Amino acid sequence: MKYYVIWEESGVKKKKTYSSKPGVAYWKKKIISLLGEKAIVEEGQELPAENEDEEPTKVVMTEKEKPLGPVDEEKTRLSPDKTGKFVLSNWNSQTGTYTSRIYGSITDKKRVIEPDGSISLEGDDIIKKHDKEKGIYTLTDGRKFSVMGWPV
Repeated sequence: MKYYVIWEESGVKKKKTYSSKPGVAYWKKKIISLLGEKAIVEEGQELPAENEDEEPTKVVMTEKEKPLGPVDEEKTRLSPDKTGKFVLSNWNSQTGTYTSRIYGSITDKKRVIEPDGSISLEGDDIIKKHDKEKGIYTLTDGRKFSVMGWPV
């Protein structure tokens, strides 16, 4: 099984294959940094053919998922590595935006998951202050979250 990426450079289509997804992800990131995201034509996986005479079966990976709405730029810390994916549980229907969310309970390690799935803070010591009266956690990076995990 091979993973591949096809891109266009100076009007010529080029293809790079790897035996693993991380290899293709690395190459794709390199292409985007040099040529921009529009240079990527196709990304997918080749499954071996049943007979030697046949071409391998191509499974084209789906396009980036369409978000439900915008990302709250003020209260999030997205990863510089763009994933093109959004964590559905980070969709705040009250504000109509994807936003950061704090996960973890009293006994679990707490972590702040960003809308793109990256973890910006993690550990037992990320809470600087807990206002029990208002139910607000103040984190070490200055952001404030409600007890339900939503930023305030």
